[in-house]
Amino acid sequence: MVNNKKIWIVVILTSIISSVITYSIGIYIPIENGNKLILNRKNVEELISIKDRYSKLMLLEDYIKDNYLEEVDDQELLNGELKGLFNSLNDKYSTYFTKDEFEKYSVQAEGSYDGIGILLGISKTNKLIVIDFTTDNGPAENAGIKIGDEIIEINNVKLESDNKKKAIENFEVAIAEMKGNIGEKICMKVKTNNNGDYLLKSFEVIRDKIEAVSILSQMLDEKIGYIRIIQFDDHVSKNFKEQYEELKNAGMERLIIDIRENLGGLVNASVEITDLLVPKKKKIVCIEERNGRKKYHMSMNRPIEEPFVILVNENSASASEIMAGAVKDFKSGLIIGTKTFGKGIVQGLKELEDGSGFKLTISKYYTPLGKSIHQKGIIPNIEVNMVNKNTNIGPSYLNNDIQLKRAIEIISSE
Repeated sequence: MVNNKKIWIVVILTSIISSVITYSIGIYIPIENGNKLILNRKNVEELISIKDRYSKLMLLEDYIKDNYLEEVDDQELLNGELKGLFNSLNDKYSTYFTKDEFEKYSVQAEGSYDGIGILLGISKTNKLIVIDFTTDNGPAENAGIKIGDEIIEINNVKLESDNKKKAIENFEVAIAEMKGNIGEKICMKVKTNNNGDYLLKSFEVIRDKIEAVSILSQMLDEKIGYIRIIQFDDHVSKNFKEQYEELKNAGMERLIIDIRENLGGLVNASVEITDLLVPKKKKIVCIEERNGRKKYHMSMNRPIEEPFVILVNENSASASEIMAGAVKDFKSGLIIGTKTFGKGIVQGLKELEDGSGFKLTISKYYTPLGKSIHQKGIIPNIEVNMVNKNTNIGPSYLNNDIQLKRAIEIISSE
């Protein structure tokens, strides 16, 4: 009798446990039954939640496809929806990239690309696209293209303009046409200055792997070196150190660092160079995340020995301002020029599985003394305004670049 009772207890408990397990599985795991899929309670609740949240979007999408005057491309519609998600943040620095857009954007940070080895600018006088720099022994230089040449046409796309808005559009078109695959041909028509006579020349240039230009340097005289940082990419720290040593070996005793028109780039790249410009074992920048967690970048190396000044203007932004802010706070060098842009926030870049990606603001930063420069900018130690804001900058335009002239005067007296 006792044994039979025990057996029944075991049977009943087994049935209960089996029922509980089956019920639990039914709640959380979909079950296949032949050609049917039996949804569990949790799945149904999730689907209802998704429907409630996105039903309006799906309704509008279907309505547009059925009623819009022109044929609608499904992928373009999806891209617009995804871009709208980021636009809703009202943050111009956060954005969604299609696959092509993400590839082009990523090239800026990688420090190398497939192209012909030129740096483009917009002429301040006639709004034409002008060649500001050619890579040594690069495809463009080897073809005979020179600094100062003005581009009239690329791959049958005309680039002439008579206003700033059109010039900016042409600049973006020129950048897009320059990029492509190694071995492909680019056809260009340029206007070149031949001893005062302007000649129209045609070139065919083959794309190759090019290291992006992030640093330009030269001796301004026997004692003053000049380094212009164009962007803070993966290669800039290494290039800065190499060109600094070259200038030093050439007799440099004073240095001008030019970060005008430098819109920023990689935070770590800026930190690595700033490390050479401030006292050792000091805070360079404080990065603060949404949850209040703070990360400090510290200086680790002995700073350079030569006195230096830094040139800034209203287009010195983000990573450029990390450098200028640290140098100003520690008074290790003078900041000369005009108030900087005022971008004190940091974006994270992420690639998705299909090759698209996005850029999202994830943190803000403070100078070593705890100052936020976002939407405020950094005021130089010595303010020098350009008489004409359309003036080109750098040693090649020294006659009109009064900020660089002033920097030379100040550093010469150090």
